[in-house]
Amino acid sequence: MLNANLLKQNFWALTHFQQILYVLFIRPFQKKDVRIFFDAVLSLPGQMYKAERKALYATVREVKPDYCFEIGTYTGGGSTFFISKALMDNDAGRLFTIENSERLYNKAINFYERSLKTQYPFIKFILSSSPTVFEQYLKENRSNMIFLDGAEDGKQTLEQYNFFKPYFKKGTILALHDWNTEKTIKVKPVITRNNHWIKLTELQQPESIGFAIFKYE
Repeated sequence: MLNANLLKQNFWALTHFQQILYVLFIRPFQKKDVRIFFDAVLSLPGQMYKAERKALYATVREVKPDYCFEIGTYTGGGSTFFISKALMDNDAGRLFTIENSERLYNKAINFYERSLKTQYPFIKFILSSSPTVFEQYLKENRSNMIFLDGAEDGKQTLEQYNFFKPYFKKGTILALHDWNTEKTIKVKPVITRNNHWIKLTELQQPESIGFAIFKYE
């Protein structure tokens, strides 16, 4: 069965039987601009809940950053898809996204080259385990948005935050997935105690496993 909470997640969180029920009995009755946040690309696995995707997309559309920096591409079917779609809809900006798994990196870049050709020009896929590869673009002093969604490792997330720290400036947007898990346990107090960070969005269960967006003022 498909209950309301399942429909707050995403297509790939459903079992195969639930996916069939969704495609046959729910999806046909939804408008494209509504279902896209649940579907993304049905043939490409993706993460993040529906509300998280919607908030991420809306923020990029509103803020219109020149550059977005993402840690954790995965297959490209979740945050990568919605950030790049927002940039495409803005007709401006570029997403730089890193993935440390060569298999996932190849899956993402091959799919976009083949099946998401309109969004592909707004993305630079990078095979790397370190955000230091972003440094050359950060030095260009463009308006930017940073999305931290790497490994479930609090120490690593804090290190990633500290790498970006010298580049924080008025208007910088910082988004963090897994806001209530081990992933952000060390960086969370650093951000919430810093008066420069103004919270724009915070999502909790059941519509999110924890997602927060901040603006640097």
